[in-house]
Amino acid sequence: MAEQSNNEHLELEKMMEKEEQQTSRLWLFFKENRWGKYLFNVGKTLLPFIILAIITEIIVLILNATISSLNSRLLPPPHEILIYTWEAFFPGPDSPVKSVFIHIGRSFLRVLLGFLGGITAGILAGILMGFSKWFYRFLNPIFSLMISIPTLAWVPILLIIAGLQPRTIIITIMLSCFFPMVYNTTNGIRSIDKKLIWAAQIMGANKIEIFFDVLLPGSLVSIIAGLRLAVAYSWRAVVGAEILVTLTQGEGIGFYIMGARSSNLPVQIIVGILLIAVGGLLLDAFMMKPLEQLTLKRWGMIEKIKS
Repeated sequence: MAEQSNNEHLELEKMMEKEEQQTSRLWLFFKENRWGKYLFNVGKTLLPFIILAIITEIIVLILNATISSLNSRLLPPPHEILIYTWEAFFPGPDSPVKSVFIHIGRSFLRVLLGFLGGITAGILAGILMGFSKWFYRFLNPIFSLMISIPTLAWVPILLIIAGLQPRTIIITIMLSCFFPMVYNTTNGIRSIDKKLIWAAQIMGANKIEIFFDVLLPGSLVSIIAGLRLAVAYSWRAVVGAEILVTLTQGEGIGFYIMGARSSNLPVQIIVGILLIAVGGLLLDAFMMKPLEQLTLKRWGMIEKIKS
């Protein structure tokens, strides 16, 4: 009996050692392997959303059950949203509905055009106000008044001027990017220590050299902050403008949401809202962060911060 118990004990220890080895190998895979790290980070990021989806599923099912006597549904559960999202991205060949890729692509194109136009005009105006005291004293009160006006408040007057056309949406996006860029560029240039400019002048630097070697690197952090704000504001503006500037057979996420409202499809509305959130994250991750890294490395800001 004693020998049998010892053998069982040894077998149990061997099994535990094997489990520990497997666990350690799995942990090393997630810790040291490149793909393991990627999968671990993805899982860690998705875990809160999975938990939220499960909780939402339970709550929605309970709420829908309580109003079942009214023969109506309050909200679609997450699993239906997931199924509808797949069908929205990949409709069948006989489906009369356009793929969501078309709406996303149209909205991104409008954001790109409006963003480039708005930040170009905003940076130029900010440089002018930062350089010239006269322009700053004259224009700053006007911009301080205009920046407090919501971008979508301009849509009605733009509809009168530009008409019920896609260009109205692009102009709205330009306005949403213009004012934060003016504000951040102006403050970035004016916040630079005057002693640095005087030192450059004493060393014989001309105005162009002062701008590229002193003013631009010194105001870069503020300009990048303005660009990130402009990206966020432009994405909000395109969706809001597309909702307000409702065109027949329009394309864009705002039109997609409005079409769902007209057809009484709450699941499509929720898919559109989720697309807005994901689109904002993608713009920041693939547009602003690479730009931020490139510009900061170009002007040596990262090395200075690390040192």
